Amino acid sequence: MSHPNIDSTGLTRCSYVRLGLVLLGIFAAHILGAAPSSSQPSRLALLDDVKVEGNFAPFSRDELALQIRTRPNGRFLGIRGMTPSVWFYNLGAGSESGVARAVRRVGEAPATFDPAVLRGDLERLEGLYQQEGFFEAVIVAHVDTLSQPEQHEPAHVAVTLTIDAGQPTYVRKVGYEGLDVLTEDEHRDWVSTSILTLQPASEDSTQFFGVHQQFSERELLDERGAMLDFLRQNGFAQVTRDSIQAVVFGMPDGSESDTAPDSVDIVFRVNPGERFLFGDISFVVNGPEIGVEQRTDTLALGDGIASILMYGERHLSSRLLRRSLRFDPGEPYNYEALLATKQRLERSGVFMFSDIVRLPPDFSGAGVPRAPHRVSLRTRKRHGVRLEGFLLQRSGLLGAESEELALGSGVSYRNNNLFGSGETVTLSTTGSVAGDFTAGFPTAQLDIGSALTLPSLIPPFRRVERAFDPLNSRTSISLGFLIARREALGVVIRGRSSAGLRLEMQHNTIRSSYLDLIDFTLSDPDTLLGFSERFLAFVEDPVARQFVLDDYTRPQLNNALRYTFRSTTSNPFKRDRGHAFEASVETGGNLSSLLDRFVFTPDSVEGSLPGLPFFGGDSRLEYRPYVRGLVDFRQYTPRGNLTFAIKTIGGIVQPTGNSPVAPFDRRFYSGGASSVRGWSFRTLGPGGLTGEGVFVQGGDIKLEASAELRVKFLQQFLRADWQFVVFSDVGNVWFGPRNPGEEAGRFRLDRFYRELGVGGGYGLRIGWDYLILRFDLGNKIHVPGTESGLFPDGLGSPVFHFSIGQAF
Repeated sequence: MSHPNIDSTGLTRCSYVRLGLVLLGIFAAHILGAAPSSSQPSRLALLDDVKVEGNFAPFSRDELALQIRTRPNGRFLGIRGMTPSVWFYNLGAGSESGVARAVRRVGEAPATFDPAVLRGDLERLEGLYQQEGFFEAVIVAHVDTLSQPEQHEPAHVAVTLTIDAGQPTYVRKVGYEGLDVLTEDEHRDWVSTSILTLQPASEDSTQFFGVHQQFSERELLDERGAMLDFLRQNGFAQVTRDSIQAVVFGMPDGSESDTAPDSVDIVFRVNPGERFLFGDISFVVNGPEIGVEQRTDTLALGDGIASILMYGERHLSSRLLRRSLRFDPGEPYNYEALLATKQRLERSGVFMFSDIVRLPPDFSGAGVPRAPHRVSLRTRKRHGVRLEGFLLQRSGLLGAESEELALGSGVSYRNNNLFGSGETVTLSTTGSVAGDFTAGFPTAQLDIGSALTLPSLIPPFRRVERAFDPLNSRTSISLGFLIARREALGVVIRGRSSAGLRLEMQHNTIRSSYLDLIDFTLSDPDTLLGFSERFLAFVEDPVARQFVLDDYTRPQLNNALRYTFRSTTSNPFKRDRGHAFEASVETGGNLSSLLDRFVFTPDSVEGSLPGLPFFGGDSRLEYRPYVRGLVDFRQYTPRGNLTFAIKTIGGIVQPTGNSPVAPFDRRFYSGGASSVRGWSFRTLGPGGLTGEGVFVQGGDIKLEASAELRVKFLQQFLRADWQFVVFSDVGNVWFGPRNPGEEAGRFRLDRFYRELGVGGGYGLRIGWDYLILRFDLGNKIHVPGTESGLFPDGLGSPVFHFSIGQAF
């Protein structure tokens, strides 16, 4: 059978003997009771490979692959014949038992060559190049036979797509008709939003010349979309995609001008319609409650009204609806205001469905016509109880020797719309055990928490909300209590209470601000048998040893005021493209210092406050004032099956009171699965100090950087994407100028770069849509404080890390 643009040749290659397939076949014969065999009932040739060659600019191979349906099976590390998914599929072939079907679902059926599918690929590729102005593109498919069909084995083929894109087509002139209704300011704003690279023929002209602008249907569609958005934001409520048409005038030959024959002229014909003002608004709310009387309300807004009709909903307040509106009747129509209103309604957490529909226009009044709107809403159930189990990675409460895997369960109660204006209350309690694969699960923890979330900023900050006009804002009030026991570290937390008040503003889809007005913690720690022998014996300075002992044995009181700014374009789960940036500054212990200085002991500063009765004896509450800053930047750059990721962190904490050290939970630590992976959790540093327990002191200064190259070598194997990762990490922590720690652990400009711990290694990521498992092996490349040279432990003793989620 012959096909256009498909060239078949009789090349034959020797097939490889696949030892792994034979072994899996023997295994299947024992487990499934039937020998594995290909489940292909037809004699279609098996597809081994598909390649793209030639001059295929301006597209990348990945962009072209999206148009190609002729695809071979995924190969392990790109090695021909290494197709684990097919092996699993063949394991389940020849039997219809439940186990066999389950094994087949794990794998992938052998890919076959279908000429009809290949013809469709050629048509899609030709259409793609036509859309981008490559009207003379030539695409030819060559089908090579790798092995001839045998008695029980079909033929094997490979497909090569050869592309000659040819010369692109350029845009000479662009004109816009129907935009005379725009004002001069609107005309300038519109020109600045154009997607095309154009130069105006004259000031305020609607005629433009293309500036090295290649013809592209996609860019013309983007230009239409930008024009549509601009008109909708400036009062033209009835404009649609059909209101904007692009007409292309070709130049069949270049005889009439100096323009090359591969140039075109484009005219956008626009029918924007009339300008509108927002009209009256009607809310229709449906709730889940049965037997509730219909409720109505009317609000005066701008120079119009908002009517409210509620069914099955007795608690919703009109205040929430009014606060969510980003426009009033009588204001110029703006489609962005509608979208912002919809987003605020959905983010309140009260509604499970929202829809805003423009009603027939109102031409009854004199002047500019009005566009009324109906807002349809459906509220969630107010009460909900949830039982859940969880598996998570825990960094540890007080600085553990190794990262822990926590298993637990809990119950939570949630009340949506507590007072009718979008307030949410959550009560929860969880219990968990944590540990690792070597020490078992020696940690136990019980958490009790409550939170109240308000859908706006609290009254003293409403002016800030009005001034910045954020996309979303809320206030969170939280209370918590936990107790924990850690046998491996020799520490017990008899009780830790916390209270918080946070203001959140989402400026746009990328940037957010968080202000923690109150971050209060009260802890009562103590040590178990073996703590001093494991840690204090390695701290030589007696002053530093006493502070470490105070950290883990005396009641601690801390309060903080913190501002955090975040900017992120990356998916927080996959972390495969975009960036994530966070900067925070905080000050702590100030309230305790004021109470100490002016209330309890006006004539002196004790550095502690009177203890509470339940602490027993004459215990006092230790506090340590400080200031702290942290900057964290991460960038993810994808290139096909490769992703290059980098991370940089810099932090400093400085005590400001009489105490020379900051609170232990506000210091910095280094080493571990999400830090410098050549070291175990928090065992690197400070500085050039070495010893089993010196890390318990932490550091006042932190510098850290990491780089990863992630290579996806299997797709949808076991329904997961598999990545091989090579990484390198560098970093450390140091004592600050006031810390009484040893000199070897201090930050000094003339030597800190020699005290950076350097690690490197490789790992594996197995990622599903809901979970990423991470396995890393890290080696020490350079160890601070030693003269052992590179790779002091060799390559035979890597540090193993198992974690959940990406390293950064």
